[in-house]
Amino acid sequence: MSAFNFQLELQTESGHLTLSILLFQDIAAVPFLALIPILAQGGNLGLPIAITLFKGIAVLIGILILGRWLLRPLFHFVASTRSAELFTLVVLLTSMSAAWLTHFMGLSLAFGAFLAGMMLSETEYRHQIEIEIRPFKDVLLGLFFIAVGMQLDFSTLTDIWPLVLALLVGVVFGKGFLIFILLKMANYSTVTSMRTGQNLAHAGEFGIALLVLAVITGVISPQDNHPILLTVILSMMLAPLLIRFSNTLAMKLFGQKLAKPDEDYSSQISQSVDKIENHVVICGFGRVGQVVAEHLIEQDIMFIGLDTNPSIVKKSWQEHEQVFFGDATNSKILEAAKIENAKALVICVDDSQAALNILRTARRLSQDIPMLVRTSDESMMEQLLDAGANEIIPETLEAGTMMITQLLLLLNKPVDEVYEQIKKFRSKRYPILDKFYRGDKNI
Repeated sequence: MSAFNFQLELQTESGHLTLSILLFQDIAAVPFLALIPILAQGGNLGLPIAITLFKGIAVLIGILILGRWLLRPLFHFVASTRSAELFTLVVLLTSMSAAWLTHFMGLSLAFGAFLAGMMLSETEYRHQIEIEIRPFKDVLLGLFFIAVGMQLDFSTLTDIWPLVLALLVGVVFGKGFLIFILLKMANYSTVTSMRTGQNLAHAGEFGIALLVLAVITGVISPQDNHPILLTVILSMMLAPLLIRFSNTLAMKLFGQKLAKPDEDYSSQISQSVDKIENHVVICGFGRVGQVVAEHLIEQDIMFIGLDTNPSIVKKSWQEHEQVFFGDATNSKILEAAKIENAKALVICVDDSQAALNILRTARRLSQDIPMLVRTSDESMMEQLLDAGANEIIPETLEAGTMMITQLLLLLNKPVDEVYEQIKKFRSKRYPILDKFYRGDKNI
């Protein structure tokens, strides 16, 4: 499922349920990270498990307290040095220290790493931390799956395939059906319950981590782990297919077709703006789109904004603005925004390739509508013009124009002379405005 489709899926009831259960699954795996080393000891496990749980709770409370009272001033000091290297080192030191502490207490290293993530997420530096550790995440995640893959021996699959197939059917159908039944018992609709069950029928990624830990600690043997690991991996490979064809399966089983998330949302947009016309469609409602909207409001011109950032959409609705969640590269979204009735289309997204895709989609829907495009990449101007842009606004050009305007004024150049120079410069770069410049001393 694409990132956009996943965002749209979250707008549905089954999407909310899927995300909630996925988060709970990940959290539920954490106690097992602490308990698996204890299970390896054998014998009477009652007291060791109780002690481990007590240690886990104590470590959790201790680390969270340290995170709240120590990490914030520490990262404030590190950030004030403006050293990216020091910032990254402190992040790694924090993670390894938490992992060492849990290992010292007889718990797993993975449990400590999880707690370190919880600590770091509580700071106001969490977004920068995420950026700094992304290269490590990509490399280490790749190494993890390489290590998992090295444990698989597909030559033995011919001997154990009946067992793997039985386990796979049991996991996918068993887990999916169990979720379906539980949601039905919670009074959710049949369609929502079925779709959520399909979305979650596969085994989770934490299952692989738990299996690896169980083999390392000797809880299960490598021979027993092999068919289970194959089952988990195969079920994860099936997940995209289960989600993709949920509509088809719903139609076969219940005689009705679930609307796709983008169709659902385009329908909501269409209903909200059913009678609007002679408006402007703004694709991308970030800072540039909001400035455009502000000037349109001053001129009493109606507009519809489209953006894929839920926070922007929510804030805009609080301001009573007609801004909707939607990917403007999708023709259904543009149709729902009544592009055929619009007076103009303004593309304000900061990704030039996305702007090109929006432009092509919009031009297929309407041959006559004027289209203005913002771009940060002047090398794509020719492509944007060929795709149907009436006017292209390069960010570098406007930034440079504003800077030279202010500079000339600071150098005490006459105002009329400055604006005459800027007027001539812009008239060369923006032919569509040329007729307004001629003879007009106010621009």
